[in-house]
Amino acid sequence: MHNLEVTDESKASALFVDFLTKQQIKNKNILILLNDSVLFEKNIPLLPGTEEASLSDEFISKVPFTTQYRAILRVLQAEKQLTIYATNAALYYPLAMACKNLKNKVIAVSPAATFGLGAHKNYTKDELKHLFKDVSLAREANFLQKF
Repeated sequence: MHNLEVTDESKASALFVDFLTKQQIKNKNILILLNDSVLFEKNIPLLPGTEEASLSDEFISKVPFTTQYRAILRVLQAEKQLTIYATNAALYYPLAMACKNLKNKVIAVSPAATFGLGAHKNYTKDELKHLFKDVSLAREANFLQKF
């Protein structure tokens, strides 16, 4: 990987399959969390008369990936703010496919921030268990539904 671009997709896929196989991860529910190091994020306050589409389109046009791999996710927060996340789908798609090929179910590919998880942190077992108690948020903030 270089500048958030996958330079060799087949090698990335092979590394993911190797990791999942060594960890004996099969027939599991998988939630792939993306931390802020691989995301672009923009918060747009929703005020009366605000042109949400034009503000989000302006941000999206600046995301440096080709439209083929540009993954955009819009998350409405309490009807007061729109948070837009953008990333390169080639970063997570090979992992999602490797999971699927090993008979795992990928529930979602979501920004960790959506769950209130901090940046660049090793998450505790309790924090991770909490993610699976209510997967509705993961389904709402799911890059796989948008790609």
